[in-house]
Amino acid sequence: MATLRTLARLPMPRGSAARSRRSKPRSSTLISGSSTRVASGDPVLQPGLMAAGPLRNLYSLTREELGTLLAGLGQPRYRGAQVWEWLYANGARGLDDMRNVPAAARAALGSCATLGSLSVAREQTSKDGTIKRLYRLADGNAIESVLMTYDDGRRTVCASSQAGCAMRCSFCATGQRGFTRNLTSTEILEQVLYFHRELVHTGARVSNVVLMGMGEPLANLRHVIPALHRLSSDLSIGFRHITVSTVGLAPQIIKLADTGPPVRLAVSLHAATDEARAHDAHQHALPAGRAYGRMPHIYRAHTQPRVV
Repeated sequence: MATLRTLARLPMPRGSAARSRRSKPRSSTLISGSSTRVASGDPVLQPGLMAAGPLRNLYSLTREELGTLLAGLGQPRYRGAQVWEWLYANGARGLDDMRNVPAAARAALGSCATLGSLSVAREQTSKDGTIKRLYRLADGNAIESVLMTYDDGRRTVCASSQAGCAMRCSFCATGQRGFTRNLTSTEILEQVLYFHRELVHTGARVSNVVLMGMGEPLANLRHVIPALHRLSSDLSIGFRHITVSTVGLAPQIIKLADTGPPVRLAVSLHAATDEARAHDAHQHALPAGRAYGRMPHIYRAHTQPRVV
């Protein structure tokens, strides 16, 4: 039986990834006084299974599937475990980084596989070290992710779960843009993994993940739940260091509790009453709240006993 640790929080714009709160006051502005880098020539690869032409995305494969792929290339199956270790534990940024994998095996992999499906379209770095990225997906859509560093040593990645959002919250730029599609579990994982593989080379690691970027995570549980498991199994991030945010979809809160891992849950209340949540001065603030998550329903969803 999965349990959820709930963190009630007041409004946070869901269309842009959460900003850090630090023990010492610092500027968290991402635009003013920030540097911007636009990456050119980054490969745009198909999400999940395929990249340019017949290439496989190695991040979409399990340890066992990596062994099968290498065996099909005439290599010993145990090479799959070596490659897996380089991908996740050692933060390899390319096949050439895998020093204990023979050149012949790396060449064979390079002929049919690639590392990752996201390309960095833009990056902004604030004065306090917060890094905000715009990733381009294979189909041309864009998503945002943020790496936040804290004075106590935490490194938290705020990741997106959807391209766009269907919740239509009036205070959220992503919600006003509309919904395009759900992200795959690999696309969710890769947002964290790209930061992880850079931190590994500095002696640090991603310590926390919050799904508070673009999209409503509980509207994409089919891919979010496998991504949560992979964050734990592949990147060794404990479930209690992972927070899933929601506008308050009560039925999906129950489903996550019943079928998902014991992660933390953050509910975007926006206001203290259902009336205030449903309306701001001129329009509906949280339309989904009226249909799926009035506050008593949300409270019952995460407190009622579960029968497993």
